[in-house]
Amino acid sequence: MDVHDIDPSMKQQEEKKYYTQKKPWLISRYGEMILDALVFILLTYLLFFVGQSTLYEPLGRNAAENEAMTMLRESNLYANRENGGLIERNTEEGYDENLSPEQNLEYNVLYFYTNSDYAISHQKLDDFFASKNASDLFVRIQEGTYDLPKGSTVATIESWMVAHYERAAVPESAIRKWCEDAYTDAVYFLEHNPLYVTNINRTGFVDYFVLLLAEVVAWGIYYVMIPLLLPKRKTLFKLVFRMAVLDKKTDGNPKPWQIVVRSLALLLLCIVLPTTWYFFIGNGIGYLAMLFPAAEILLMGVTKANTSIHDLLSQTYVVSTQKSASDILLEQEEK
Repeated sequence: MDVHDIDPSMKQQEEKKYYTQKKPWLISRYGEMILDALVFILLTYLLFFVGQSTLYEPLGRNAAENEAMTMLRESNLYANRENGGLIERNTEEGYDENLSPEQNLEYNVLYFYTNSDYAISHQKLDDFFASKNASDLFVRIQEGTYDLPKGSTVATIESWMVAHYERAAVPESAIRKWCEDAYTDAVYFLEHNPLYVTNINRTGFVDYFVLLLAEVVAWGIYYVMIPLLLPKRKTLFKLVFRMAVLDKKTDGNPKPWQIVVRSLALLLLCIVLPTTWYFFIGNGIGYLAMLFPAAEILLMGVTKANTSIHDLLSQTYVVSTQKSASDILLEQEEK
């Protein structure tokens, strides 16, 4: 006769065997996770730097970025900072209060519309003057055609405008607002030029590919290769904090499929999804990509066994292998 037939509760206890091992203190679990993540991040940045040095040129990333930045500089719609970076002229930092709104903005817009083949092909110069005439903010003092030839300099454009237009009796703020709107339209038109968009997209795609490649390789090195080399298949700080991953059902070592599912879930939630979100869904809310790893951290803190999404999917949990004072005392008594 089976012992379970005599005492059915014993069978119940065996069925509920999992989660019987000693759970790590939550701060230790967080500490191990954060320190492992820091090592992984440092390794990722090192590999990303190597990728920038070796892959950007062959993949055409540098050429695309240079062409896009050249288009911005040659448009005359952007001012250069002292460190060589670009800044839009209609922002506070790029606006010179000693100059008129026309000098800050309008003449630069006309330079772009006069010199850009893309703007010329879309007749942006005619559209600009039609808008200026309809604004009731300026008075045309000299009739004639809008004879601003391609290649006109800002000085030539300023002389032409002074000779052909004067302001109506309106506040300076109204003139500035109109010039800023005209400038914003020109910037929008430039940044939607198919050639500019193609170069920017190529730059972004290469950045995404090289960063994701660095992350995946770093993940493979730190979370797969190193555990294979260290005792008991642990990461560096699981070894330091004396923690182990167990099968939830048996309290034994996890099966190979559990290790694979656990690693892939972590890779997807903490690496692939946040990186993809940041690059392609960002639109000003790119940092919401951290919601995925944040969900991992939150669940780890609120669940009874400190299990997170990757633990639940792989049916594993983390235990402490460090002996408590009572364990050590009990061993000594047994000896």
